[in-house]
Amino acid sequence: MINKKGAMFGLDARIALAIFGALSVISGAALYSAIQESRITALLAEVKEAGKAYEQYFLDVGERPAVASSSGNGASLVYLTSLNNDPSKAGWSGPYLSYSSKHPIYKGDVYFLYAKDMDWGAGHADQWNTALCTTGDDCHVWVHFNGLPVGYAKALDERVDGEVNSHQGNLRTTVYLAKDTISYKLFPLQK
Repeated sequence: MINKKGAMFGLDARIALAIFGALSVISGAALYSAIQESRITALLAEVKEAGKAYEQYFLDVGERPAVASSSGNGASLVYLTSLNNDPSKAGWSGPYLSYSSKHPIYKGDVYFLYAKDMDWGAGHADQWNTALCTTGDDCHVWVHFNGLPVGYAKALDERVDGEVNSHQGNLRTTVYLAKDTISYKLFPLQK
């Protein structure tokens, strides 16, 4: 005699396992998406924090941080050491960031640059070089992060500008040495 009650239980268990498996896949994908979203939110907060450090230095000292490097055509880079290691300046109350060049989480360099808010062009690693400031230009202060995991720049660009466009908008992106690089527009350069 065949036990029909046991056969039904086996079928019910298989249906329950299939439902449980489908729900696991759906909830796993949602969890992964939430983790990625929180990473982008944290990166945007770090970028804005660097901008606040620059602004606080400017408010305390009354002038822009020292330019550490300048190309022949007037482009200026400001490294974080200018913010964090300048106690000789009147009003200085830094260090303004807890790190001095390499970001402790992303391990890439962080610095500021002065560039025009124009189409930077696409297709090469140093796309900001096409928008370098010269005397009299209408320029902005940009915070530049490099060495980010691939995919972060695209997700951040979509978050900041509402679309992915590597060479226009408030966030500019590129991939350099298999890592993402971003430049985020902070505010107009004080003349």
